[in-house]
Amino acid sequence: MSIHGCTPTTPRSSASARAWTAAPTGAANSPSSSASTPTPWATARAGLADYQRLFESYDRLQGGFVWEWIDHGIKDERYGFAYGGDFGEELHDGNFVCDGLIFPDRTPSPGLVEYKKVIEPVRITGDGADGTVRITNAHDFADLSALAFEWSYQVDGETVELGALTVPSLAPGESAEVKLPEPPVGVRRRRIPVDGTGVAGGRHRMGTRGGM
Repeated sequence: MSIHGCTPTTPRSSASARAWTAAPTGAANSPSSSASTPTPWATARAGLADYQRLFESYDRLQGGFVWEWIDHGIKDERYGFAYGGDFGEELHDGNFVCDGLIFPDRTPSPGLVEYKKVIEPVRITGDGADGTVRITNAHDFADLSALAFEWSYQVDGETVELGALTVPSLAPGESAEVKLPEPPVGVRRRRIPVDGTGVAGGRHRMGTRGGM
């Protein structure tokens, strides 16, 4: 197994080259693990969606492991949350300890919202101009039979009509063109949330496409 220290600033072309470059002798099929890092500064600089496409395109390449999950700040009356240097220490890591996908109080950061979108297991693509969208099952093992698809039409952010959307029970990796219902007169904006029943019986957003 080849492990590469691929930081969020490593060019995607380098990661791509590692994916298809021949492995060392005797390890032609060994995986190549790229330590790209979903953090707020990584999501801003690294193009996580580009990396995710690489991980899905090459069987040998793996990565996208979450580091860091949480900001390591300490509740402080002066600053809200304090970190390196706020306590008068000379040696510290500055704000590098506050690079998580959730804040110290466990509320989601914008980086977590972006990461969720990048790895969503149901992909909905297309602008709906021809009355259809393309739905892809990005799961590795499960089909889509456990998911309920819904469509809605919105005007200025307000839902004016909604209903269930019939989607085939796609096997892992399969895609299908799905026909959308006709919009009400004068309505152009569509949004297709995809909800699935989780392990605990709740509903969890698995994918969405809006603004069409």
